Amino acid sequence: MLNRRRLLAVGGIATGSALLWQTRALTRAEASDAVPPSGQGHSAHHGHAAGALPEPTAGTGPPPAVTPFSMRLPIPPVLRPVSTRGDADVYELPMKPAKTEIFPGHPASVLTFGGQFIGPTIRAKAGRTVKVKYINQLDRAATVHLHGGHVPPGSDGYPMDLIDPGKSRLFEYPNRQLGSTLWYHDHTCSKEAEHVYRGLAGFYLIEGPDERELGLPNGAYDVPIMIRDGRFDENGAMIFEPSPMPTMLHANGRIQPYFQVDARKYRFRILNATLHRIIELDLGGQEMVQIASDVGLLPAPLSRTKVMVVPGERVEITCWTSHSRAWGASWSSPTSTRAPASRSCAST
Repeated sequence: MLNRRRLLAVGGIATGSALLWQTRALTRAEASDAVPPSGQGHSAHHGHAAGALPEPTAGTGPPPAVTPFSMRLPIPPVLRPVSTRGDADVYELPMKPAKTEIFPGHPASVLTFGGQFIGPTIRAKAGRTVKVKYINQLDRAATVHLHGGHVPPGSDGYPMDLIDPGKSRLFEYPNRQLGSTLWYHDHTCSKEAEHVYRGLAGFYLIEGPDERELGLPNGAYDVPIMIRDGRFDENGAMIFEPSPMPTMLHANGRIQPYFQVDARKYRFRILNATLHRIIELDLGGQEMVQIASDVGLLPAPLSRTKVMVVPGERVEITCWTSHSRAWGASWSSPTSTRAPASRSCAST
């Protein structure tokens, strides 16, 4: 049970009077031997390969200073359906440019779903169809892929099956699969890495009858956290250069945020949405319980002191807090690693 101030391990989550959840990016040697906690090989997951690495831009000043734990961890809003028809819920979700303050007082240009950085969460039920009308309000073509979803070919979001600016398309997700933590993201050929980096991603959570029967934490106690990395200039603007230069990790679009908790059990859904970094979660040696992986609930819960998460992977953990306190997140700069080789668009 978490009952005093602690670090989580890799860079960390915590506030000055709170628990600290560290996160650590693995070194190249560690990463080569790493196996995801779900027991699957790395081939089961993939980052957003960015191809050849350009030289970093010279002369960029350091990013703005951040007062640790001065910003609350934002929880993405749940998207509401525009209509409900028999066995299907229908949503509309625009892709549009927006401004956000990753650094307080420094608006940054981002790409978003629904104007949110990160995109709104879609909550679905296993066996009930969801239809999403994606509306492209960007100045570029884009498409959307439901990562981990069992979907018909026309709703896969193939990298070259694009939605042009000013156009829209209806995608259908039957949700004929187990309850699990999925995510939707841009899938544009040769631009996926940059588009996801700049914000085109969000959670898609399928609730199954098995988790309802288990009485897992829900509502405000079921917390999705998307971990991403980034480089920033002195004005807080995002720099897209998938280089081996150190980067800063951020949680739900904020650097070193805090999260206020009650004295109770929480469910945390962790997504590694970095481009190519393996992350290790650690509560300073304190036990946490992994209950699910990409494909849903594990056959049995696993007690762990560390949980490894590769790019694109999701894990779910539960833990208790012994009394009400602030829980925040600060993230260390990851170890330099090069991006994987570029994939063919046809095989993405």
